[in-house]
Formats: sequence, structure tokens, C-alpha cells
Amino acid sequence: MGYQKSNLLNYYHHKTVYFFGEALINILLPVYFLLIGFSIASVISWFILTMLFSITFGLSTIAFGNKFGIKKALFMGLMLEAAFLILLPFVNRSVFIFIFIALLAGLSNSFYWINDITVFTTISKKDHEGLQAGIIDSIEAAVSIAPPVIGAVILTLYGIVYLSSTAALIVALSVLPLLVLKKVRFKMRFDIRSLGVYLRRYKLKKKTLFQIMNRNMQTQVIYTIWPIFLFVSGINVISIGIVGAILAFAGIITPLIIGEFADLDHNKLMVLSTISILFVWATLAFTHTYYVLFVLSFSFGVLLEAFWLSMYKKILLLGKKYHASYFSVIYTVLETFFKMLVLIILLPIIILYGISAVFVTMIPITIFF
Repeated sequence: MGYQKSNLLNYYHHKTVYFFGEALINILLPVYFLLIGFSIASVISWFILTMLFSITFGLSTIAFGNKFGIKKALFMGLMLEAAFLILLPFVNRSVFIFIFIALLAGLSNSFYWINDITVFTTISKKDHEGLQAGIIDSIEAAVSIAPPVIGAVILTLYGIVYLSSTAALIVALSVLPLLVLKKVRFKMRFDIRSLGVYLRRYKLKKKTLFQIMNRNMQTQVIYTIWPIFLFVSGINVISIGIVGAILAFAGIITPLIIGEFADLDHNKLMVLSTISILFVWATLAFTHTYYVLFVLSFSFGVLLEAFWLSMYKKILLLGKKYHASYFSVIYTVLETFFKMLVLIILLPIIILYGISAVFVTMIPITIFF
């Protein structure tokens, strides 16, 4: 079916542009808040607020999708993200703007990711989902190497207005390839009662739930707390951009090295990557030298990708087991909740004992979950 191949190609083009725009600013966002005078506690509180809005208003994206279709809901998510980026330079003007920008960021997350998972599950070729998802993962890693460094240079030389406007423009332009998706029914049929039926019929195993929890907790700490720690440790903005590039580069080479092993024994890979992450947290608890921080950044990138590879196939199969719309809601809400949960756990620890205490705390969190 030629249109299905065309849809996938256009979807890959969208992802290429979208990931580039996001990578310009993602790892620099907490650093920007610190640069304009926010405390570490305020920065983490903003991220918690964003994810709380994302969960709270997640169902509004379903209502929108029910009425207007998934494709338009996906467009809405991209436009909300562009609006959030454009308003970002004004985040310190008042408490109202601080909260409003968090609301925009949370809504954009719900609108985009819930509907993005549904679209991909709908257009992917049967029995080739793993390969196609792997292509998307490779695209994200490949196009995310240069942007953090470019973003850091723009932020340092020209300021946040130029950086956020550039990222907003690129994110908005990523809509264009989606406009030509064809011959696919993107009407979402969803209601709360039916969601309850699906949850009772297809209960997530506790092991799978903990795996999703662990992976998202680790990811949130590395992409939010880690750049904050680097900045307060005296690492400059350009170097933090390089750390973002290192994380992306690790995401490219890891599948090449261990991809086949992930297919053969993903459970063993998950155990090995978790043990290795524990070792990295333990190392960070005692060592904060400049070059070691870069080596550990690379280690984080490799281990996060290894952990994700070990559960990728399982997540895709769950997406097929559930109706695509229901699965996308369940997975996105769980993902966001676990990311929020780890920040809620770590916030009082950071306030009482400092940001270095995070690394010691992550050891029992990793073991428990």
C-alpha cells in the first residue's frame, strides 16, 4: 500500500524537524531559569506544575480529539508548544505568567504526545512496529546531537528571545509533513467508561509498571536535575550544551552495539543497565571532578538507551494489545506521573540537603523501583 509508506515517510519528516526544534532548548531550559534568578526549588516546582497540568487536563485532549479528530489535536499540541516557547522569555514577569507558561507547556505535552502515539500506532505497518519505532528513535538521537550546542551558543551570544523564537518556529514548521497524511481514519473514539473497561480487561503487570516507572524517573532526573547540578557546579552554558550532544550521541551508538542483544535477551539487558545506573549514581555521590562529569554524562546516555531498548518491544506490543487511543492515554499519563513523582520526592531533599544529595537518594529509588 503506497499511501502507508508515504504516511510513514511524512511522519519521519515531521519527527526530524520536531526533534531538532525541541533539542535546541530542552536541556537548557532549567539552566535558563537559573540564569534569570530562579532558585533551584522554584525551577523544580515549575516542572512539577507543568506535569500536574499535563495530567489534569489530559482528558481535554481526548474531548478535542473526539470532536475534531486526532490530527487536529496533534496540530493543537504543536501550536501550544510554539506558544509556550514564544512566551518563555517573560516567565519571570509575574506569578501569573509563571503559572500560565507552565499551563501551556503541560497542555502541549498532553495534546502532542497522547495523539502522537495514536497516530504512529495507526499508520505503522503490522509486524514491523519495532523497526519503525527504532527508526524514530534513531532520528531523535541523530538530529539531537548538534542542536543543544547550537542552542547554548544562541543563548550565550544572543539571549533567550532568539533561542526560544527559533525553537518555536521549527516546532511550528514540523506541522507541514503531517498535513499530507492521507487515507487514514484519525477519528478518536474515547470515553471514560470505556477506558475503565479496557483497564480492567488489560491490566498492566506490576513488573511492567515498575519498569515504566524506573525508566521515566531516571530520564527526568538526568534531563532536569543533571543540567542544574552541572550549572551550579560551575559548568558553563556551552559545556552543558555539549553534555546534551553527548547524551544524544550515546543514544545513536548504543543500539548499534547492543541492539541485537536487546532482541535476544531484553530482560537481562534491563537488569544489567539498571545495575550500571546504580554504579553511576554511586560514583556521582563521591566524585564531582570536571572531566568525570562528562564521562558520566556519556554513561547516562548509553544506559538510558539500553534500558529503553530492553522495554521498547514490550511497550509496542502493549500498544497493539490496547486500542491505540486508550493505550496512548494510559502510557502518556503514567509516564508524566512518574516523572512528576520523582521530582516531588527529590524536592524536599534538595531544599534540606542540597542538590548533591539527589545522587545518594537515586540509589535506593533505583533499587526499589
